[in-house]
Amino acid sequence: GTTCRPPVVRKLLIIGNSLTRHGPNEALGWPHNCGMAATGPEHDYAHLTLERIAAMQPQSRPEMVLTNLSDEAHMRGFEHVLPCDADLVIIQVGDNYRGAVNEEELQQPYAQMIAAIRAGGDPRVFCVSTWGNAAFNPFLRAAAGEQSAVFVDIHRLFADPLNRAASEGHFTHAGVNWHPGDRGMAAIAETLWTHLSALWQTD
Repeated sequence: GTTCRPPVVRKLLIIGNSLTRHGPNEALGWPHNCGMAATGPEHDYAHLTLERIAAMQPQSRPEMVLTNLSDEAHMRGFEHVLPCDADLVIIQVGDNYRGAVNEEELQQPYAQMIAAIRAGGDPRVFCVSTWGNAAFNPFLRAAAGEQSAVFVDIHRLFADPLNRAASEGHFTHAGVNWHPGDRGMAAIAETLWTHLSALWQTD
């Protein structure tokens, strides 16, 4: 058959929460500006993923933009990313959701966000599950499926205590230590890559 040309990712947009980026916070004993709780940006899943994409297209390093929802608690507040001009979008939200766990309040707003992002230039969208709150994931998965986005389950990684920062001993705050440490971040990047790498596979 004919081999299709792999895509060139010019811009990677990651809509995330503290797992994607958290600024320094002295009260938490958290000194970094990167995905919590990696020991530096080069160890968080976002930068590991960027480097893997860059390695697939050495001629053209992608731009990476990291942002948050303005109201993750209600799965709202993505309008600032519109119109979306990224080629590749990773959505990593959900752990800070505080609304009702049902189709109306969780699944529909999440699906609307994917639809709005895809409306611009039809980027490829990958939806990362929650890290800790497993009850939310069936609704996120359903929304992703409905919007032709790829769902990436990382919750099973959370079940292994070695993937959490507490096991690595760099931080003392329980809230920080709940997050993935360097090992957990590498595992998230690895899991994400099993899905992302398909973009560059030619038949």
